[in-house]
Amino acid sequence: MNKTARITLTVILSIIEYILIYCFNTFDFLISIFDSILLLMGIEGSFSSLFSNITSYFAPAPIIYLLNYYIFSTLIYKLALLVWHITGHYNYLKKRYKKVIESCINWLIDIDIHWGVNAKSTEPQNANTCEVLIALRESGLFKNKSEIYRNALNKLLENVTPDGLPSKSLNRSTVVCTSMMLYLVSLEKNDGFSRIENYEKYNNIASLLWDIRNENLGWGVYMEKTDIQYCSFANTSWALQSLNMYDVSQTQEYINFLKMIFQRSHNGKFSFSPNEGANLVTTAKYLMLFYSLDQQKQNIIKEVYDYKSAIKFVYDQFVKQNIQKETETLYGININQTGAKKVPWNHISAGYAIAALVLAYKNKDLNFIKANGLFKHINGILKDNIKYTNENKCYYTPAGMPCRDNVAYTFPTAYLIYGLSRFID
Repeated sequence: MNKTARITLTVILSIIEYILIYCFNTFDFLISIFDSILLLMGIEGSFSSLFSNITSYFAPAPIIYLLNYYIFSTLIYKLALLVWHITGHYNYLKKRYKKVIESCINWLIDIDIHWGVNAKSTEPQNANTCEVLIALRESGLFKNKSEIYRNALNKLLENVTPDGLPSKSLNRSTVVCTSMMLYLVSLEKNDGFSRIENYEKYNNIASLLWDIRNENLGWGVYMEKTDIQYCSFANTSWALQSLNMYDVSQTQEYINFLKMIFQRSHNGKFSFSPNEGANLVTTAKYLMLFYSLDQQKQNIIKEVYDYKSAIKFVYDQFVKQNIQKETETLYGININQTGAKKVPWNHISAGYAIAALVLAYKNKDLNFIKANGLFKHINGILKDNIKYTNENKCYYTPAGMPCRDNVAYTFPTAYLIYGLSRFID
């Protein structure tokens, strides 16, 4: 509760209390009514004496004000929030967020190329196409755009090779592209909407992804075994998230590896690499991974992972600090002596943070006070960082990440959908 709301509530409470004091001191019949209530409750003595004692101690204005400011205003605020939750406030939010998701999807669908880095791209990129297709899937609206969704998915899967899905810019199969593709294929397989005929191909790629891991930290950029210095916790989280939906996730080897990775967190927090400070995006991604595990695996991970500290960190960084995007430096790009030694990679922290905190709320690990703070912050983002091109189309530009040449990127909007969809499902 902010200071203005606390002061306003304190003043209102103080006025009400002084009116009550005046009424009880003036109208004897009120005292008689409460005497009867005390008698029925088996309490000896009169209400007038009880009321006299209370008012003699607490009637002075400064004491009433302090009690109202520090105690009663907070209690009433929390009670009002609880009632607000119970009486359908979140149903209203669901409708609002669903409308935003629909407008974001309309904007993405309206782009001629499905999908490149930005709205004016002349060639689709595998990574960006995966991001939008996953957003369509997670929102549940892919069936409303079934032909566009199916055409884009078919073209994407045509690019899959036996060693995964290449990044067109790097011209090699990468862990993130492959993991997103595997995640998307698993969603296809599980809902009966799929038209994919040969799942064995993707099971083989999932097995390959598992086999090429670095046994100490996970995965780097490319679909090959990587030295630990080039591994990325962000890439590793994507690989584990997708593999969790394949047969390997049922093996003891996978569970042991998963536990080892979570052991590398510090008070629940993750960085991009072991030698860096904690990051919002990686911490949120592993929190999401934790909630996607079955109960048995969660219980194992809880032995080594402070998920409650992770929730606090994600909440503080996203809601209080308003971090909406972060930049990772990817190393090992020139592993075959081609290209730059390192490149920046923008992550849309807001999408992952929203998804992680909503999952925490649904699992009763985020109280309704913080949930209210979260949804107020989301509403602020929708007000300040969403731009409508017309009544039914909008895109998202994260704080600190302006459009280049006034052309909006596609992936921030996809990740915003990804986050908001966790709330409406």
